[in-house]
Amino acid sequence: MNSPAAVAAGSHAQREEQATRPPLQRTRVGMISLGCAKNLVDAEIMIGSVLQRGMEITSRAEDADVLVINTCAFIDSAKEESIEAILEAHQQRGLNKRTNQKLIVSGCMSQRFSSELREALPEVDAFIGLDQVSQLGEIVEKIVAQVTNLRHFSLSRSPGTFLTTTRRASGSRRRTLPTLRLPKAVITPAVFA
Repeated sequence: MNSPAAVAAGSHAQREEQATRPPLQRTRVGMISLGCAKNLVDAEIMIGSVLQRGMEITSRAEDADVLVINTCAFIDSAKEESIEAILEAHQQRGLNKRTNQKLIVSGCMSQRFSSELREALPEVDAFIGLDQVSQLGEIVEKIVAQVTNLRHFSLSRSPGTFLTTTRRASGSRRRTLPTLRLPKAVITPAVFA
């Protein structure tokens, strides 16, 4: 049996060891969202997913462990802006000596040109599609843990991913968007009319 002095000495040693260990830091995620209001809504859903996984959001790209560029490909100038933002983020990661910072590209450009972008932008750690915005927290965890090579993370583009088929009273079929109840962080200011 341990004496009270031995127990006290043991618990003191444990407290001292815990005090000298660096505290576990939460993964910090930054986001640059480009394009339309739809991208802003997608950004809110992605941030909600990240927060739900216990990660921290930062508005400073240089402080992020993982930086997400939410792209647009609606018009040529939007594509150019998206490519510039990705290359700038990669360059800043080197200049800020954050070579371990992970870079994820999301949005319609990533969805539309995923295979071309994988070849043209080896700097990017992962490309995710529009149907994966609610899974960003999980994807970030995988990238940070380096469980798999997510540069080849598959875009699940099965037909009808977003559409639900319902029957009308007349018997005809109608395809509609499902009601999504996803965690979301509202990042837009309230507007009153």
